[in-house]
Amino acid sequence: MFNFRRPKTEGGSEISVKASDSKLSAFLLSGLVLLIPIFFIPFPSFSFYFSKGIMISLVAMILAIIWLMDRLKDSEFTYSKNPVLLTAVVLPIVYLVSSLLSGAVTTSFIGQGFEIGTSFYVVTFFLLMFLASSIVKTKERAYYLFFLFFISFFLVAIYQGLRLLIGPEFLSFGVLTSSSSNLIGKWNELSVFFGLTAVLSLVTIEFVNQSKLVKFLSYIVLLISLFFVALVNFNTVWIVLGAFSFVLVAYIISANKFSIEAPAGLKMKRIPAISFLVMVIAVAIVFGNYGDRNTTDNVSLGETLGTYFEISSSELKLTPLGTWSIAKETLKTKSALLGAGPNRFVNQWLQYKPASLNNTQFWNVDFNSGYSFILSSIVTVGLLGFVLWVIFLGMLFTSGFKAVFLPKADKAEGYLLPLSFLTTVYLWLFSIIYIPSHTILTLTFVFTGVLIALLIQNGIFETRKISFAENQKHNFVLVLILIFLILVSLVTGYTVIQKFSASAYSQKGLLELNKEDVVLDDVEAKIIKAVNLSNGDAYYRFLSELALVKLQNLMSKTDLSEEEMQAQFQTILGQAVENAVKSTQIDATNYQNWVSLGRVYETIIMFDVQGAYEQAVNSYLTAINLNPQNPALVFTLGVLEYNTKNYNNAVIALERAVILQPYYSDAKYFLGLTYYNLDRVDDAILQFKDLEMLNPDSAEIKAVLENLEAGAAPFAGFKNSATLQEDTIIEEPVVEEDSE
Repeated sequence: MFNFRRPKTEGGSEISVKASDSKLSAFLLSGLVLLIPIFFIPFPSFSFYFSKGIMISLVAMILAIIWLMDRLKDSEFTYSKNPVLLTAVVLPIVYLVSSLLSGAVTTSFIGQGFEIGTSFYVVTFFLLMFLASSIVKTKERAYYLFFLFFISFFLVAIYQGLRLLIGPEFLSFGVLTSSSSNLIGKWNELSVFFGLTAVLSLVTIEFVNQSKLVKFLSYIVLLISLFFVALVNFNTVWIVLGAFSFVLVAYIISANKFSIEAPAGLKMKRIPAISFLVMVIAVAIVFGNYGDRNTTDNVSLGETLGTYFEISSSELKLTPLGTWSIAKETLKTKSALLGAGPNRFVNQWLQYKPASLNNTQFWNVDFNSGYSFILSSIVTVGLLGFVLWVIFLGMLFTSGFKAVFLPKADKAEGYLLPLSFLTTVYLWLFSIIYIPSHTILTLTFVFTGVLIALLIQNGIFETRKISFAENQKHNFVLVLILIFLILVSLVTGYTVIQKFSASAYSQKGLLELNKEDVVLDDVEAKIIKAVNLSNGDAYYRFLSELALVKLQNLMSKTDLSEEEMQAQFQTILGQAVENAVKSTQIDATNYQNWVSLGRVYETIIMFDVQGAYEQAVNSYLTAINLNPQNPALVFTLGVLEYNTKNYNNAVIALERAVILQPYYSDAKYFLGLTYYNLDRVDDAILQFKDLEMLNPDSAEIKAVLENLEAGAAPFAGFKNSATLQEDTIIEEPVVEEDSE
């Protein structure tokens, strides 16, 4: 379709691409673009997102090692003083420093190995961006990356289309089991993916008229993309798609008005009919989705398609205001400059979440991120990190925008530069207004690298070469540094593989635990393997909870002597305590670790273990300090105090739980009983009257209330206490839920 020419240096000679440092790297980068949308390991014991993460990490590490090896050979570096690239160097450094100061370095740096908010993944993504800009030295390579991306599009479309026609069990492999499961990630991300292909097909349709086959395929891509965008019905994608169509229409009309040639002399339509049509469709669907929701006859296209294909999905996330409320409180602390640390949004959320949230159905949800990837950075990497993001994206968009309007003689260049610019802007928009996962973020950084490469080739970003080959002293220092970085890359790759293997063993253990004929020793063996590979607090919590189950099973055995029972009891008890304590040592800021430790000590109080009560109380208090707005934690402490007959302490905790969650039936139940034991019968009656309104079908509550009003004990005439119904709670718009 295009005749490619190699970019030229300032001296006018063409840039040569060395086979030693190009072919393998280009092959790996191309493979990543082709496979990342469709890749996952098809076994239930392997996490879907971890599968994506292991591929991203290993490809990045291998590409880095190849690049370092080539620098060892030629001792030459290309660098730039462009502020976009300088900011891109500083940003990952800020993430690393923030992790070191976070108070939970392992959690912040790498977590369990698949969380994209960790500094490890941010560094990896920026590394991919720089490597992509280095590898894409010619326009041919940029073109073929987009070509492979479209191949990936067809593979995704075929797979998802067959699942729609045959059913979600088709090629699910025990991993993609629900109707909304897909190859990209979250259900809404499927719409983001197809929205991107719709934009790229529009650019091709409007600007490229030289190939009927390309034009025909572009129409096919556009139709398929619009179908899936409509199916998912993620309104944000329609808004962005409409905005991009509007920009294309405006650009083409403006170019015609001023007799401006299309980029690089490509033939441009005088009337952008297709872009205009897509814009109208997007506007109509957006207004249809935001129509009168109080009417039952207002059914959107997405709802119609979802009903027809029996697909329903919802995604829970914080609103911008909800995210800002957490950011505002974080900025008042010593973490204002560098944030609470990457991957630690949830810690700030637990500290500062609105108390009103406890009156909603989301009262016990731990949000790991805010409204969007970029907006969450205010909390995780502070003012410095957020400002650097704004500077980086602002200058990147500005540079790309200017480059699109520069005159170019090369047709391929004129097509690829706008194409890569629109791709980059589109993908980054969804990091600004959404929380993308591995696939979308990988494409974002890789295509940003492609845009940077094209900007360098067109002279927008100036670069310089520096050589250490002629100075032996400088070359020696350089070799030391490069060898060290190669070792770091190898160790990092090995660590990632260990994390991945540990996750697989943990998942196998969890699957084993859910079997009817479960053998606890087999489950424990798998989790121990996970612990040996990756020293994660979640694995130690798992072992601790498993020990409690084994302890309960031991108590029910009748075929053991007293000595055997005592010996096994001491062993299992020691394991439970040791593993729970270890989890708190790994991450003392994770309230779940302290809850696990408290549960261990609470379980063994009945065995008169000295100090168990005090340790349980202290553990729960620590958890409450880390998550002060959670009524369930305060309730747990209150029940502990109630069961140990410390009613004065129990009433303080249970009253606090009811204040935090006025409709918390279990808390009101135990609070009423505590009041009775403190001879506050009138207060107890009030609590059970509230419970009767919340649980009108509960015979137990009615009977207890009748006993209290008659002056009898609460359970007078009872044989067994029934289980209370679940809490009744009402909804309030503190978070957003995107439903399809």
